[in-house]
Amino acid sequence: MLRRTAVVAVHVVAILVMLTVVAALPHDGESLTSPIAGGVALPPGLELVVPFESGERVELLSGYSPSGGSSLHADTNASSKANDYYALDMVLPDHANNGLGQPVLAVAAGTVAKAGWATAGWANYGQRIIIRHDVNGTPYHSLYAHLDRLDVSEGDTVARGQPIATLGDSCEGDIQNRSCPFFSPHLHFALHRNSSIGGSGTGGSYGGNAVVPEPMGGYEDLMRTGIIVSGTQGGPAQPCGVIEGAETIIDNTSRCFSRRGPSQYWHEEAVGYGDDSTWTYTIADPAPDNSVAWNLHFAQGGRYELWTYIPANRGQSQQAKYKIRHSGALDVAERSQRSSPDSWLSLGQYDFAEGGDQWVLLEDNTGEPYTNTNGTTIVFDALRIRPANAPTCECSNDAPQTDTCGMCGARTRTCDGCHWSAWSVCAAEGVCTEGTLEEGACGQGGTRDRRCEASCQWGPWGSCTGESPTNNGATNNGTTNNGTTNNGGPVTATCDALALPVVTNGAACDGVAENTWRCACSATALAPVSQVCRSGQWLDYQLDPRDCARCADAYSDACEPPADPPDDDPSDGDADPVGDVDAGNGGAPGGTVKSTCSVGAPAASGGGAWMGLVVGLVVVGLVGVLVRR
Repeated sequence: MLRRTAVVAVHVVAILVMLTVVAALPHDGESLTSPIAGGVALPPGLELVVPFESGERVELLSGYSPSGGSSLHADTNASSKANDYYALDMVLPDHANNGLGQPVLAVAAGTVAKAGWATAGWANYGQRIIIRHDVNGTPYHSLYAHLDRLDVSEGDTVARGQPIATLGDSCEGDIQNRSCPFFSPHLHFALHRNSSIGGSGTGGSYGGNAVVPEPMGGYEDLMRTGIIVSGTQGGPAQPCGVIEGAETIIDNTSRCFSRRGPSQYWHEEAVGYGDDSTWTYTIADPAPDNSVAWNLHFAQGGRYELWTYIPANRGQSQQAKYKIRHSGALDVAERSQRSSPDSWLSLGQYDFAEGGDQWVLLEDNTGEPYTNTNGTTIVFDALRIRPANAPTCECSNDAPQTDTCGMCGARTRTCDGCHWSAWSVCAAEGVCTEGTLEEGACGQGGTRDRRCEASCQWGPWGSCTGESPTNNGATNNGTTNNGTTNNGGPVTATCDALALPVVTNGAACDGVAENTWRCACSATALAPVSQVCRSGQWLDYQLDPRDCARCADAYSDACEPPADPPDDDPSDGDADPVGDVDAGNGGAPGGTVKSTCSVGAPAASGGGAWMGLVVGLVVVGLVGVLVRR
């Protein structure tokens, strides 16, 4: 099963994005790029402009020769084909879709020789324009291919810098495909001397010689990717990025990371360095379908070590061949991507020159055959470049790290580019260690326990076990309640009459709001008691049955006793108005049991009132009737 889409018998343009070079200004007595055998230099009198509107930043995707990024950039003096060795592929990075639809200008004045769809053997040019320029009796032809809209016709005379078309993505002229599946939008430009116009189909420019198109707008040495600006008079081209001598990472989101090949074969995945990587399937064909170049431009020459990051799930190729161009040499480092899952794979140390025209190239034709979508994958992720003599770093541009500490707490540290900082102070800790068991008292001599949960917070208390039998109706001779002797009365009858739970001072009040009140029966005094939840514990607030009598008719676990009315006769031995025992809180005579508890502090207890109320409550318990208002 073949992965490729069938293509007409033409070369597919393979774009290699952004291979870096500095283009310097030409100076008197200084030669431009020297043509190789069969190629020629630009003649005096033919001055070229950058073929885009003034002020446009122009990116040179592919430069001269087949190794410059495109398989169509080949031949210098073949007699029966286009001599496109010195062709350039250009895009406009400041516009969407590489500048699709932006104006394309004539580089020099001339006459339109061809305008329209290229067909047959020329079909891969898509829509193209060929302009003839006569210089001292010698014909030169400039070629503009993959256009979108044409603004001139055959026979038109054009001026230098005149708009002639718009940048496009056309190819396969026989079917007039305006959205080519083999590459992204760009302008393919070439210049020929003494070429013929014709050949198969609608014809093209063939034979003659390939011409070095320099200077173009004042720029020279346009061998590999850089950025030039239209409408200026040269200057150094801007590289995609400069390696300053410190450790540098070129990720697959960097301008110096360039992909080529059919877009339908590329896959993106949120794994790898920076949670982003690119991958495709391997093939065993002589020529690659897809490839990536990491473009290198050094501020200072020297020996550097290279690594590439390998996400485990897509780094399956065992024959990945990394081609490394450095200081004019080309080496190949064959590696198994499976050897470094989710880590950096070393490609070795190499000597690099100052400047550009240096790169690392990885192609998909590893020799591992493509069978189907279960075939071998090859991944393209970040490249790390570090001076060979640099100190070993424990981190680079890694994201901050987080670690657990203490009781479910967290701490962090950051990387300064080479070393980790100290861990921060442990923060957001819990209150206990997971799995710890705590035991507490409950009821009448009972115990219960709770366990620390995974959140490092205490879980709920278990059931109370091991309690002593309840003292139902037994005489509690001589028991003192805040200094008041019960004189052998059946105190538990009061608790029973009020249906109060038996509680222990200091018992936990988990899940209860702070300062919540309740009425209960004291496990120690076996008498009614009002309790308040303070700091996670039920605390006996006042061992005075009057406080609980206030709530006797509407007992709940959240009851706060009211304040007594002012005592208008302190001499009568109680703390209440004249003529009654406890007119404010349900005591006899004259009082009524309140149906709710008001907010306020409990009143101080008096001995006589306490005994009267106990007797009254015992009677109430015997008849089983509570007077309600």
